[in-house]
Amino acid sequence: MAWPRKDKTIPEDAFTDAAAYYSSMRRGMREKADHNKSEAQLCFAAIIACTLVAPLFVTLSESFFLAKVLPSLLSVTAAGLTSWVQLRRPQKLWVIYRRAQRELEQLKAAYDFKDGEFASDPAPEKLLARKVTAVGRWVHDQWEGLVPEPEAILSKKSEAQPEKLGHDGTA
Repeated sequence: MAWPRKDKTIPEDAFTDAAAYYSSMRRGMREKADHNKSEAQLCFAAIIACTLVAPLFVTLSESFFLAKVLPSLLSVTAAGLTSWVQLRRPQKLWVIYRRAQRELEQLKAAYDFKDGEFASDPAPEKLLARKVTAVGRWVHDQWEGLVPEPEAILSKKSEAQPEKLGHDGTA
């Protein structure tokens, strides 16, 4: 059984021309940039709201649920979202995908108006396809650098923990 493809940067597997390839790649970059922008803004707004509202419930309410349970839930939500944003980095992904989208648009304009390298190239359509692929590879390389390695997470975790001292005060 084949798993359905989730990466929608290039939903098609075959293209009729370089312009269709460009359009597909640009659409995918735009959708990913928009998604990460929304995710970053929503998370930041929720974090700010939760951290500002929680103390109000503690100080202004006499009900057990409103004074204890709800502020605790809001604090846990803010902490969880903060961890999510720090690990996933949607704001950084937003920048990467939007930059790629703009680069693709610049390439397409140069191709359409036969500007720069496209003016003298004997096969401008192949050049466009090659440059679009290079942008896709750049995005992948940038994205790959954001994925935390399990070893790095473990080493940072052990660096953050102080050494345990023995009964005599030595490590």
